[in-house]
Amino acid sequence: GSMEPTYYSLALRDYLLTKSNILGATEQERATLLYRGGLRIHTTLDPFMQAQAEAAREILPPNSVGFDAAVVSVDTPTGAIRAMVGGRGIRPDEPGGEVNMALVPRQTGSSIKAFILAAAFQAGA
Repeated sequence: GSMEPTYYSLALRDYLLTKSNILGATEQERATLLYRGGLRIHTTLDPFMQAQAEAAREILPPNSVGFDAAVVSVDTPTGAIRAMVGGRGIRPDEPGGEVNMALVPRQTGSSIKAFILAAAFQAGA
């Protein structure tokens, strides 16, 4: 059966088709294998963490100025992505409706300062 696309599943599809040669040497080979069916793909997604990330995203009320939120939960020792929310939901009928804000490069802003400070203290500064 067909499932609704999620930011995670679209990112996984993009990875398998364009950023990896796990499924074949050419994009055509990869697409044929991916869409032919019969594959069993195991991911690092944690359904509980995904539900929590989606609930956290929903705290942001709808607004007319375009504010949105994105969440990525990464297991730092392994790099495994446990949850991914790229915005208010995939809307293929809208321009930019499939943009995954969790993966789009952005300016980090002031939130990064706490991490830099913590790393400096950890390094003995």
